[in-house]
Amino acid sequence: MIFYDKNKSLRVLMRELMISGEYFVKRKINKQELDYWREDVIVKDPDGNLRNLLDPHEIKSRVQNYQYIIQYLKKIKPDSILDLG
Repeated sequence: MIFYDKNKSLRVLMRELMISGEYFVKRKINKQELDYWREDVIVKDPDGNLRNLLDPHEIKSRVQNYQYIIQYLKKIKPDSILDLG
């Protein structure tokens, strides 16, 4: 897994992604962001279950739900898509 490092340029991070075969750069969420997003981070499902959208298990589950997109993206040329967000 590649972690964001503010000392690395976007070019370096993108190169690391291409070499590693990973599909995103993970960054640590600081306390200020966590406090800011707190109301949106904890969500209640229609069945009443509470979920923390920043929980590593929740993130892994969402990634698994989008495996078909990930597999498609891995098949196309590396220079075809750039998504920053």
